[in-house]
Amino acid sequence: HNGERGFICDQCGESFATVQGLGHHRSKHTGDYQFRCRTCDKGFNNYKLMEEHSHIHTGDKPYQCNKCDKGFANRGSLWIHQKQHVDSKPYACPDCGKGFSHSSHLAVHRRIHTGEKPYHCRLCGEGFISSNHLKRHMKSHAGQLPFACGTCKATFGQRRQLVSHSNKVHGGQVVDEAVAMAAVQEEGARFEEE
Repeated sequence: HNGERGFICDQCGESFATVQGLGHHRSKHTGDYQFRCRTCDKGFNNYKLMEEHSHIHTGDKPYQCNKCDKGFANRGSLWIHQKQHVDSKPYACPDCGKGFSHSSHLAVHRRIHTGEKPYHCRLCGEGFISSNHLKRHMKSHAGQLPFACGTCKATFGQRRQLVSHSNKVHGGQVVDEAVAMAAVQEEGARFEEE
């Protein structure tokens, strides 16, 4: 195999190394796929890719980062995320020097310094620097954030988020208290389930 891509799509000119690759690609033009998502009807020529796609609808995140335990619905998103742990961070914040692997992450971070909060909760009006922060906040209205900080009453869905918050916001001074409170809350939730 010499890396030649001799199979060319007659509709768009994209080239492929194998006839199978070209065949899968042509489905994009014809809409003729072997597999279809039962929820949204998106087409796939690979069953595994269709299975991974289904996680978007179920909310499952079976692919875990081995560096930070963040979960992802598909391998591609995990791969992109994991690059941040090893790649350089060429986008530096001019205010504090923190580096970012993507310019969009820097743009969101800069809002911390400017105070800009373009995303607002439709229920309580609180503003946030990113749509992800707003989504996380919306869970608080649904009661899905069981871990509360003992100092400022901020709430979190996972213990590690609470510990991280305590370290960043309160200088790590209340980590033990916060973890203890989280453990008590977690134990209480387990007790109620039994």
